[in-house]
Amino acid sequence: MDNRLKELLRVLIEIYLKDLKPVGSLQVSEKCGLSPSLIRNHLSILEKDGYLRHINVSSGRMPTAKGIRFFIMETLELLDGLSAEKQRLKEDLENQTEKIDRAFSEYSGVLFSAMKHCEYSFAPLPGKTVFKEILLMAEGKRSFSGVLISSAGPVNRFAAETQEPLDQDFLNSVKVIINMALKNIVLPDIVKEVDSFISHSVNLYPNETEFIKKYKEILFKIGYSNESSTDVSASNQERIG
Repeated sequence: MDNRLKELLRVLIEIYLKDLKPVGSLQVSEKCGLSPSLIRNHLSILEKDGYLRHINVSSGRMPTAKGIRFFIMETLELLDGLSAEKQRLKEDLENQTEKIDRAFSEYSGVLFSAMKHCEYSFAPLPGKTVFKEILLMAEGKRSFSGVLISSAGPVNRFAAETQEPLDQDFLNSVKVIINMALKNIVLPDIVKEVDSFISHSVNLYPNETEFIKKYKEILFKIGYSNESSTDVSASNQERIG
């Protein structure tokens, strides 16, 4: 059966299933945009092949059991095709997401390396400087290092050893959670926000929350005294000069 006949049969059966009454060529014509005379010629072919029948000449046509079976099989085949296309699109999305994650991870690594070896330090101004991002890198199975970055630049570089084993995937998860929880929080409020986050998220992220709680003083150790700010700023000016 060619595609035009398939389409006409599908349209006729869909119209028929709405009220279970014989369908005329004019009704099919309104759905397909073809002339009623051309529709009648095609419907005659479908009737001759056993897909349609009609009680009398003027009553319109109805699908036979053969026509209904064909309609069901075509519908199932279409659904299978849609399911396969849906799966393909899902796989494409997963591949693109993986590429984006990999690129972001590489970017974070480069930025982390630059911050880690940068001699220039910034003195945060309480109430004005906000948290922007934390970068964490696994240095071994039981050690990590990182940089806390504010709106004024890097304000804390740290490294620590752990009793428990860890890997970069776990640190990436910790990083994402911290960055979401502390986004745009002013530096003096970070510890308070971290404590609040820990108390509310322990059931959602038990392992990550335990890590943050255990290494909180290392991750978020930031000085705020006016004296230290003045000393660091003066030191920075000397480097710039």
